[in-house]
Amino acid sequence: MKRFSQSEDVFEIEWIKYVEADLLGYELFKKHADNDSTVGVKVNKSPIGRESFYYRDRNYSNDSPIQYYLVAYDSAKNLSVPSNKLTNVPKITSTSVTGGEVTLSIKYNKRKKTNFLSWQVAVEDSLLGYVLYKGTSSNNCRPFTGLIKKKAFTEKVLERNQNYYQIRAYYSDGTVVASQIKTD
Repeated sequence: MKRFSQSEDVFEIEWIKYVEADLLGYELFKKHADNDSTVGVKVNKSPIGRESFYYRDRNYSNDSPIQYYLVAYDSAKNLSVPSNKLTNVPKITSTSVTGGEVTLSIKYNKRKKTNFLSWQVAVEDSLLGYVLYKGTSSNNCRPFTGLIKKKAFTEKVLERNQNYYQIRAYYSDGTVVASQIKTD
């Protein structure tokens, strides 16, 4: 899986195509992100063709974190190992934007031309994960990652002071806690 985009009624998933000669197509699955033991439910009604590299799920709810993953199959109906999982960003029901509960730090490595972002959150009980937001100004930060569990992220950057970042912590009760927006 490569990336996703979402709106109120569509979740679009994009992936890198497999290159095996006998590849027939793909099956896309989804499941609740907070339950690792469940198997996903097939999203597509008909097989996704071998030349496809994206799918638009028009039947999804933006109320809770949902994980999507892909399985490829060949002419003998052999299935691949499930892909990495992408998680949607749930709709915000309440937000704290004081910045006091999530602290974001950014360190620029001039030699490697990378930004190393790390964060701390005051409360970890019922924490589902984090979503990193990025933009070219403090007014246009958009989701840059899906729901992630790690407290750090490294990004290759071309120039310093061109990016604005915010980290948001998502909790199982629908609460979202956001850091202050920072620039590199």
